[in-house]
Amino acid sequence: MYSHGFDSCVSFGYNYSIDYNKDLNFTKSDISKLKKSSFENTNSRFESCNTGTGGSSSFAAVWKSQIGGTVWAYEGKSSYENIMFSEDYSNFAAHMPWETESSKERDLIKSLRNNYGFSRTGSLYLPKAGNGAIRSSWVLR
Repeated sequence: MYSHGFDSCVSFGYNYSIDYNKDLNFTKSDISKLKKSSFENTNSRFESCNTGTGGSSSFAAVWKSQIGGTVWAYEGKSSYENIMFSEDYSNFAAHMPWETESSKERDLIKSLRNNYGFSRTGSLYLPKAGNGAIRSSWVLR
């Protein structure tokens, strides 16, 4: 799941303002409304911040308790910073379908991300643990 996240919920409408639409939050109490029988041997991966924060009371732990399966979540912030570009930007073009080193095309891709707020050509990498964060391992059992 790709979303904003907190220890108590994942948020589909969070926009950093005080009055964001909290009706778009999926909370720990909402998890109990899901039918466990609808899930079998599920792998759940939360790429949102803090869904693993709080140990056995975290959003991810409550999810695992209700749904079962294997769950991955972050304790702390996740980072989407390099999902489109490799950390070494000079290697970025080698990963694109047209495999070009042309700075003109690299600049075009970078500008598309700036123009739209996302890249219309897709992502190359999954989010990572942000500075000081870890991917929860206690939920892997």
